[in-house]
Amino acid sequence: MDVAIASIGVILASDPQLPDAVGSSLTTAAQPAFTSGLNTAGLVSAVIAALAALVAATRLRHIRPTGESASESRSSEESVR
Repeated sequence: MDVAIASIGVILASDPQLPDAVGSSLTTAAQPAFTSGLNTAGLVSAVIAALAALVAATRLRHIRPTGESASESRSSEESVR
C-alpha cells in the first residue's frame, strides 16, 4: 500500500494497475482528502495574509509614503484635522 501515501497524481495514475475494488476505493477516498487538504491550506493562507495586512496597517502608519516630503506630510495632516 505504498500507493496510499503517494501524491494524488500517482494515485490516479495507478488506479488502472490496481484490482478494481482497491483502485476504485482508493481513488474515491483520495479525491475528497486532496480537496479537503487544499481547502485547509487555502484557509490558513488567507488567515495569515489577513493578519499580515492588519499588522502592516497598524505598525506602519507612522511611515510616510515614498516621495512625500516632510512639509507635504505636515500640510496633509493639518488639513485632516
